[in-house]
Amino acid sequence: MQKSIVRKLGAGLLLAALVGAGAVAGPRHHHGMEGHGAYPMHHMQREMRALHDKLALTPEQQVLWERAEAASKDAMQAGMERHRQFRDAMRAAVAAPNFDPRALAGKADDMADQDMAAHRAVRSRWLDVYDKLDAKQKATAQTFMQERLARFDRMREHHREHMKQRMEERGERHPG
Repeated sequence: MQKSIVRKLGAGLLLAALVGAGAVAGPRHHHGMEGHGAYPMHHMQREMRALHDKLALTPEQQVLWERAEAASKDAMQAGMERHRQFRDAMRAAVAAPNFDPRALAGKADDMADQDMAAHRAVRSRWLDVYDKLDAKQKATAQTFMQERLARFDRMREHHREHMKQRMEERGERHPG
């Protein structure tokens, strides 16, 4: 029972990395593929290629990997287009004389629901890949995740310290 939970958690963590913490452009992405968002996406793609090479996939696993990769790319592009359309709709709604913030909020909720459905579909594809990995490949994937989580923790701490310093420079009190 405990091993099963650990395996599922490992699969979920691998998935988070494989999907790039949201390769589907969801509401948490503010820059899309342009500007600040482009570098992290390219960086993650490079890391995924490196993981792919380390896994030494069988032909069956390779087919699943390619399907998951294609689903990720398609979902990301569709999400970026959804967000572009929403930004356009938001600009038009705010400029309209009969601005209705509730209607706009409803559109935002609909978009978030579509993003989540796409995220779950992509996650399912990557879990299909994970399910077909052997024990050695799963260990490689787990190490990959551990390294990414450690780096994320370092980046989060760096950001926290940076924000604390900026607030102190402005004479504000940092909550943490």
